Amino acid sequence: MRWSCRFVVVAALAGCAATEGNREEAQKRLKAGYMLREREDFGGAARAFAAAINQDPSFGQAHMELGIEYLRYGLRIEDAAEEFARAAALDPSLWMASQYRVLALYGLGDKKGALAAQKALVERE
Repeated sequence: MRWSCRFVVVAALAGCAATEGNREEAQKRLKAGYMLREREDFGGAARAFAAAINQDPSFGQAHMELGIEYLRYGLRIEDAAEEFARAAALDPSLWMASQYRVLALYGLGDKKGALAAQKALVERE
């Protein structure tokens, strides 16, 4: 019984019946991700942010938060840079996504890319 309850929760977070652009459901999953992050359940937070994206792929904030979790692990830095780029493209007001992208590119050893991204950010301001 306990295992099946976990499956139901995971399936719900994954957004099994998600419809594209469901911002209200995406907001709920984003909030769940913040709560999990606060409890230091970073893997759970990443899954919740991914579920938010599944609910609404155009939700820039969710892409940025997922990128932050990828960056936290230090193992998925390339994925983090991609999530930050998506977030900034979807919502230009998320300047932090662009700044995090600079950090991710630098972490990948792409110093020229990081510098170019930083210059673009400064020029945008």
